[in-house]
Amino acid sequence: MIAGVDGCKGGWLVAMASGWPCPAPPRLLLCPDFHNVLDATMGCAAVAVDMPMGLPDAGEGRACDRAARALLKARRGAASRVFPPPCRASLSARDWLEFQELHRTISGKGVPKQVWAITPRLREVDAALFPDLQHRVVEAHPELSFRHLAGRVLASKHTQAGLEERLAALAAASLQTAAALAGIPVGPALDDALDALALLATAAHVAQAGVEAAPAVARRVPALPFSEIPRDARGLRMEIWY
Repeated sequence: MIAGVDGCKGGWLVAMASGWPCPAPPRLLLCPDFHNVLDATMGCAAVAVDMPMGLPDAGEGRACDRAARALLKARRGAASRVFPPPCRASLSARDWLEFQELHRTISGKGVPKQVWAITPRLREVDAALFPDLQHRVVEAHPELSFRHLAGRVLASKHTQAGLEERLAALAAASLQTAAALAGIPVGPALDDALDALALLATAAHVAQAGVEAAPAVARRVPALPFSEIPRDARGLRMEIWY
């Protein structure tokens, strides 16, 4: 089994399948928190999650985010779809103003408000994750997954054209994915489901290649040997798979 996971309204949307291309319609389920995600996907060989794993201590940023933006820059404005994760100390903030103040004090610069919106999800992942778990549960980004599936950077998922392009890319890669959309739980939006389904392709690659795969094999940024992937203060690898 493999899984793709996307944060959404009400928790986390998990797409599960026995392989890729999917031999049967993937199952979509809504998990209220990340611990439930880990429980639900315990039997999966690989789980691709759209959420930063491994956080910087200061404002230097992460090499994986810079590399991911470079892969998306072929379409104007698309690089901004990769949000810069905050430094870990700022996760303790109780509101947006304190979040900004903490981040400026520690890193010398602010962060987009979109990052504050995903901070509750970031806290969940950071609290639940430990280095050994990253042999199976990895950070991924659906924009990069769709870029791989379609062979190009797609229009924004917040436009009709972008949604149609994603549906077409998924259908071309795995016919059974379209049938899964009839089973979207209450809460997640269509774009959440599309992202989770695209991440199944990434999870399948991780399961086949293995997290220690060489740069020539691994669809991962930064494109470095496994031993050279940057790690944060807790030993978590800072990488993005696609």
